[in-house]
Amino acid sequence: MLERDGFAPSHLLLWDRPGGGWIYVAVIENPERAGDLCFTATVSAGTVPVTRTLMKKYFPDLRDT
Repeated sequence: MLERDGFAPSHLLLWDRPGGGWIYVAVIENPERAGDLCFTATVSAGTVPVTRTLMKKYFPDLRDT
């Protein structure tokens, strides 16, 4: 989804934000400091159709996802 707009993060994390629900967090490697990551964007996990499948696969014990 992000690559479609010309943005390719180096990491995409699925995070259960306390009190805020599940979000995807896109980060890139800092070009000036190797090994350092920079936050770039968040996307509400509920808006991404594949989220339910990923949640069942990687977090099978969670309910109501």
